[in-house]
Amino acid sequence: MSKDNIELIKKLRKKTGLGLLECKKILHESNFNISLAIKKSFNIKKDKFSKISLSRPSKGKILCGNSKDYKYSILLEINSETDFVSNNEKFNNFCDKIIKYSIENKIENFDNINDKFNLYKLNLVSEFNENISFGKKYIFNNTNFSFSYVHIKKIGVIINFHGNINNLDIIKKISMHIISNKPKYICKNNIPKDIIDNEYYIQNDIFKFKENNNENEKDKYIKNKIEEFIIDNSLLEQKFIFDNNINIKDLLNKYNLKIFNFKIIELKYN
Repeated sequence: MSKDNIELIKKLRKKTGLGLLECKKILHESNFNISLAIKKSFNIKKDKFSKISLSRPSKGKILCGNSKDYKYSILLEINSETDFVSNNEKFNNFCDKIIKYSIENKIENFDNINDKFNLYKLNLVSEFNENISFGKKYIFNNTNFSFSYVHIKKIGVIINFHGNINNLDIIKKISMHIISNKPKYICKNNIPKDIIDNEYYIQNDIFKFKENNNENEKDKYIKNKIEEFIIDNSLLEQKFIFDNNINIKDLLNKYNLKIFNFKIIELKYN
């Protein structure tokens, strides 16, 4: 084999991530036309990916990133089929590049990320022979300030704040609180009436099956349970996990902060 052909094989392998023998075969079938070989390689990867993509990935990582001015934040779930892949250095490099690219370019449309890294993803799919896919994703841009935080790559939160960014320590602790307590709403007024009504019916049914229940105590029992439900699901009503003497509403007021929105992503294994 000529030196030029060997260089073409190396070039095709670097471009596509395919093995040496496969690159040699594709180049031979393409009469050593590198452009045609790259196109053929990409089609092979797409065919392979379409078969692999039928499998459902259930492992992976939650990623986060913030711009230096904290006006852009991203929270992203990337799934793999096994922990072997999600802990692999190449997979982690793939994740790091996505976050870096997103922050540097303040990407708002996730399709731009998908288009930019699609070939990179196909190369990993081909190498590991398992599906890799993007899961839930949230991007906050042009906010007063935002912050995203991830705990051990398995659960993360992204928050849209209004106020002063100076105290990052308390902002991080609020993020940790949200991850720990997993509230669904910012305040009790955000909880839809039908959700409260449904909880009332649930607690009413539970009371009926309680031993030695006293009908005169039913209203008080249900009222207390509804209040517990509201606290469990409303961020501002919750006691701060780092100081039970203050709730989140008073904590935010203390630091002149407001929360306009937050989203949680949790990696849930099948």
